[in-house]
Amino acid sequence: MKRILLILCTLLPVGMMGQVKAYDIKVDGLCYNFTSDSTVAVTYLDINDNAEYVKGIIDIPSTIDYEGRTYIVTSIGKHAFANCSLLKRTNLPSSLVTIEDYAFEKCSKLVTAWIPEGVKEVGAAFCDCSLLLGLVIPSTATKIDTHIITNCQGLNLVACRATTPPVFSNDSIGDAFVAHKCKLRVPKESIEAYRSASGWNKFKDYDELPPAYRISPTSSSVPMTINPPADNRPLTAITDKSEYLTLSTYDPSKWTYEDNLIVQKALNRMTIKSENGMSSVKDMKASDLNMSEELFNFIKKGFEAGNALMEEGKSKNGF
Repeated sequence: MKRILLILCTLLPVGMMGQVKAYDIKVDGLCYNFTSDSTVAVTYLDINDNAEYVKGIIDIPSTIDYEGRTYIVTSIGKHAFANCSLLKRTNLPSSLVTIEDYAFEKCSKLVTAWIPEGVKEVGAAFCDCSLLLGLVIPSTATKIDTHIITNCQGLNLVACRATTPPVFSNDSIGDAFVAHKCKLRVPKESIEAYRSASGWNKFKDYDELPPAYRISPTSSSVPMTINPPADNRPLTAITDKSEYLTLSTYDPSKWTYEDNLIVQKALNRMTIKSENGMSSVKDMKASDLNMSEELFNFIKKGFEAGNALMEEGKSKNGF
């Protein structure tokens, strides 16, 4: 049988061999590979030219229908959304079990990575995501690759809902988090376990998981993701949560779930430009984005405050 296959391959014209697809099927704009008779993994369109595969906000379904059969989406495959520089946000399904290496590599507009409950293993999925600010790890996670956040220079918050610290492929992951000066937020009863766990023990800033991240996987009243479907309704600052929406306490680790939703939605409407480590809002008006002046100025001043701190650091270090 192997000899027959070898002969057939040698008889195929070179041009025909070059047309072999990188994916098994394509449904509603997303590409998938079969992983079993009943499951599929999301994959890339073209590993050499994936930049415009997906744009803006995407919803990944928990199941797909193809030729009369239903398949469960259980994995985001290797390089699935790598280099998708126009991808701002993904809504990941609770059917996922794994997120593989480089799944979101170099997604330069991705701001938050909220991994859903059900995922057990996460590879080097978010490396080189330059605007990534926060990473949320589910309670079901058991294994995480060392290079999950390599070169995510803006990362400042890691929230892990797992009561037992997930195992890293090696403890150098702690060095990466410390280099980013990340805050770690975990269940109150597990803080001491994280302090002594390999890799996790290199964090300096430990604290209890904020209420915004204590989301039960069985809750029907609280969305499972920080990334809700897009809408164009007017956005305004949350007045009764104003203590966390002022520059004096500009600390995302203290924001409530609602704060996160509003800021995330606002950022998705804005065009952010980044140069030499500095970020700013491109010239536009609040009215153009259907949001309040208060919220628009809050985010704009937030970038300005961050840039000022960075300039101060460069000055002190003689850069």
